[in-house]
Amino acid sequence: MIHTEILILKRQTAQNIIEIGKRLLQAKEMVGHGNWLAYLKEKVEFSPTTAKRFMAAAKEFANRPPVVDLEPSKVYLLLEAPEEVRDDLAAKAADMTKRELEEAVREANRLRKEAEEAKRRAEEAEAKARELANRPPQIVERTVVKEEVQSVFELVHQYRNPPPSGGQGRDLACETPLPQNLIPESRA
Repeated sequence: MIHTEILILKRQTAQNIIEIGKRLLQAKEMVGHGNWLAYLKEKVEFSPTTAKRFMAAAKEFANRPPVVDLEPSKVYLLLEAPEEVRDDLAAKAADMTKRELEEAVREANRLRKEAEEAKRRAEEAEAKARELANRPPQIVERTVVKEEVQSVFELVHQYRNPPPSGGQGRDLACETPLPQNLIPESRA
């Protein structure tokens, strides 16, 4: 019996946080600029951090029945979740331990950050593609390496001066076709 009363009071705590948050929002409007911190300290004995959390809970969860049955720590955890998954997590939070909810919120935030990073990279890639599409074509010149020139020179020399074909050497002219632009006019 006592545990039932404890659970009822525990549930009322989350509901009371939301109700207190609603009233703090009203009071903040009423006290005017520059008087808020004094009001919190003198009238309701709340720290600015606590008041901020209560008001955030009221703004976010005032009209969401599943949340009023949660313990306060879970309500505060839900405030840290990305908005796009907050309702889903709130619906499941009653059946989760605090640790499970913490992990779910952490994972949701990690996935949101990955999605934001992927979106940023895609936007950068699109911008780069637009830039390249609008750029005039470039002529790319190739640097010829000394070894390549030497290799072609040796190939031309061997083609012009084939080894004797008495069975001793190979006929390079037959094995390695020479590009047409390198064939002397007399052989072409």
